[in-house]
Amino acid sequence: MCGKHVRKLLFLVLGAPIAFGCGDSSEPELTAALTSITAGVLHSCGLTADGQAFCWGWNRDGQLGNGETDDRSVPVAVRGDQMFASLRGGGGHTCGVTASGDAYCWGFNLNGQVGNGSNANATEPALVAGGHSFTKVSAGGSFNCGITAGGDAYCWGWNASGQLGVGTTTDESTPVQVQGGMAFTDIAAGVQHACGITAQGDAYCWGGNGNGQLGDGSTTEATAPVAVAGGLQFAAIEAGNRHTCGVTAAGDGYCWGDNAFGQLGDGETSSSNVPVQVIDTDLASVSAGGSYSCGVAASGDGWCWGFNQSGQLGNFSAEPCLDPNDPNGVAVFACSPTPTQVGGGLSFKMISA
Repeated sequence: MCGKHVRKLLFLVLGAPIAFGCGDSSEPELTAALTSITAGVLHSCGLTADGQAFCWGWNRDGQLGNGETDDRSVPVAVRGDQMFASLRGGGGHTCGVTASGDAYCWGFNLNGQVGNGSNANATEPALVAGGHSFTKVSAGGSFNCGITAGGDAYCWGWNASGQLGVGTTTDESTPVQVQGGMAFTDIAAGVQHACGITAQGDAYCWGGNGNGQLGDGSTTEATAPVAVAGGLQFAAIEAGNRHTCGVTAAGDGYCWGDNAFGQLGDGETSSSNVPVQVIDTDLASVSAGGSYSCGVAASGDGWCWGFNQSGQLGNFSAEPCLDPNDPNGVAVFACSPTPTQVGGGLSFKMISA
């Protein structure tokens, strides 16, 4: 074991090479710049320009993909000769897509989220079954969703709330096609819900909806896609724990769902089952985390809002929020219900919450 894990938010800084070593000469060390980065629940991963994957953090279920189960405090190379075009960290697993569209997953696999037809954990990349060619795979809590070049959506793994979008609540250890016949250009898997957007920018969500995270004006779970209310057209969408955020082509940010800690960014702490606009932002991208959200402006400025008890907003300024789970209504946590700029004066390419 090379060190202890920490909960964190990851920022990828433009033009900043990163070199790490762990003192173990048997493993390749990261000496090149990371060009993309992804934060899972207790682990993180990144890609170099040539598509080599490195991961670090919690590894008890093999989510680092290095063939071991020891935690690592610095990046270790993912095993295999795959070169990835994209990478996403989930609850206790990781998934990547190669340039040819092959999907691989590794890590915790109790619910079939590795997608290889088994329920055994995988400590190194396992090919997702089905022969599909994916353009993107999004790793959720214990499930994943991906889209093909033709816009077909497939999901696999845990399905207790219908988050696979196939009309049932049965887990699936191989990809199954999402119902509805929509062609998606973007897809996002949260903890117990998922969302996608079409070429026209229409947003659809499915799965758990106890806090309105599907955005259809209800709090009823849906085992197949339902349209997000409001008639907005989105360029990108991200699903968090119990909330969802999207960005329009004009850079307007909208979020919906749980808002106990201000993670919707509308200046309030009341949940919303329809999209509400994020205050005073002009965003190029957005990322939804556990109980907070972050985005990057076209200028490169980083902005975050929501839960901040562990400093995940990257800024010490915060307001008190009551803990909604405290029966006495007196427990207070740090939060910011409006976007606060990430400190440090850095210019970001992306943020992963």
